[in-house]
Amino acid sequence: MAKILFVLPAGGYSGGANSVVQETKGLLRIGEQASIAVDSKNINSFRRCYSTQFDVLDRLVAFDNYSVLEKHLDKFDIVIATISTQASNLFKCVNDFNLKRKKNIRLAYYIQDYEPLFFAKDTPIWQQACKSYDHAVGVTCFAKTDWICRAVEKNHGVQVKRVLPSIDHDCYLPAAKSPDKIMISAMIRPGTPRRAPRRTARILALLAEKYKGQIKINVFGCDKEELLDYGIVFHSAITNHGRLTREQVAQILRESSLFLDLSDYQAFGRTGMEAMACGVVPVMPIFGGAPEFVTHGQNGYLVDTRYDSIILDTVGQYIELPEKRREMMRSSVLETAAEYSVHRAAVSMRNVLLSD
Repeated sequence: MAKILFVLPAGGYSGGANSVVQETKGLLRIGEQASIAVDSKNINSFRRCYSTQFDVLDRLVAFDNYSVLEKHLDKFDIVIATISTQASNLFKCVNDFNLKRKKNIRLAYYIQDYEPLFFAKDTPIWQQACKSYDHAVGVTCFAKTDWICRAVEKNHGVQVKRVLPSIDHDCYLPAAKSPDKIMISAMIRPGTPRRAPRRTARILALLAEKYKGQIKINVFGCDKEELLDYGIVFHSAITNHGRLTREQVAQILRESSLFLDLSDYQAFGRTGMEAMACGVVPVMPIFGGAPEFVTHGQNGYLVDTRYDSIILDTVGQYIELPEKRREMMRSSVLETAAEYSVHRAAVSMRNVLLSD
């Protein structure tokens, strides 16, 4: 039985944090002793976000800095970095601890995106993200898409092992029947430029005008005040549900026919796959990891999100489909999502962590 610690300096409300929480639960279910360490700046937000995940919260480790975290390391066999800008600090912390205490705690790195793409090239934070891979000597690196594995290996010469993604089917499950009216949903996060919040708002406004009375549009991800801070105003026909818990997101998805992710790229595309688990057809960016589980026109759509016309034409194709064809696509998305589970993901992660 391995004692595993994920170090997650984040407040939740993100796909990466959801992955860590789900896979921690999965590891616990198969007999491993998994915990999450969250920094004091984010821990209250984390607790709010995952307030129903009692098994995870009961094992939560709080730390103010890496000196404080070091005091908890004796309890663990494997420590896993999850964020590029913190990974190098964590590697140093654990290596120093091993040296001082003559321990052999193993290091791993759960790479959930190619994070240098988050930042302007050659800036200090971009360099920090790059160094997280360069410093991963003797570290077990793993990721959930081939796209991420290739990006890190090509740019840094670091071997990254593939694990399966997880979908929590206890949370993300379909409604008993399809919506009576086509409902489009989307997530908007203005603080994350690569998620293209302005493009998403623009496309939704165009759809609201073109298909007035034919469709409903729901969005989630941020509050009205945050939208105003970024100068984003929704079309009057769009309903914004603000920042939601995962259970609330699942409810919005269950009421949807089509989910739009118009990001520049997606390393994986968790919300798109969660939508599929709810029986929703996703529209995903063609760049990144989404083509690993979306087949265009069969269980979703892949679009070059740089072009509004392509996005609008694709959504129009779905809206014009006969109801029988939409039902066939709904069956296909459910079939695809069924291939991914927390249990399978946890087993694949366990195998990677304990294989070396």
